[in-house]
Amino acid sequence: EKEKKRKEAAERAAGEEEARKEAILERQREAEEKMGRLQETRRNEQAIKLEEERLKREEKVQAVERLQRIQQYKIRQAMKRIEEENRKMALLQAKRDALRQETLRVKKEMEGQKRVVMLAVDKMRLTHKWEPPEGVDVDIDVEAVRARAAAALRKDKDKPAARPDPALT
Repeated sequence: EKEKKRKEAAERAAGEEEARKEAILERQREAEEKMGRLQETRRNEQAIKLEEERLKREEKVQAVERLQRIQQYKIRQAMKRIEEENRKMALLQAKRDALRQETLRVKKEMEGQKRVVMLAVDKMRLTHKWEPPEGVDVDIDVEAVRARAAAALRKDKDKPAARPDPALT
């Protein structure tokens, strides 16, 4: 009976030892699982942090590229405006030059006509006949001019001499 009690005590002790070992192993497995979950959480957080940093860098690059595109667009628009203004200025300058040339041409033509008319008038003074110069369209009614001149001369003869103003004397 003592032997039986010893055997039972030994079995109980062995069972308790086994239960303690099992409990220790269970706690160790739980600790390892907890450690594994913690490491997995840290890896996930690190991956999330790296992804956020990558996205921030990408956003910065995109923002810089967008600003560059905007700046290039503005430069192109400014160049278009400058080219349009240059085109308008060239057109305006061409019109001015053409107008200047036309003015000079008309001035020379008028000077030539004036010279021809003056020669014709000088000739008329000598010959008392009006012969219109070639190439100049001058329709002068010489007789009407003579009549007006004669009438003006007669009026001057018929007018009494100008009397001095008594208020001035």
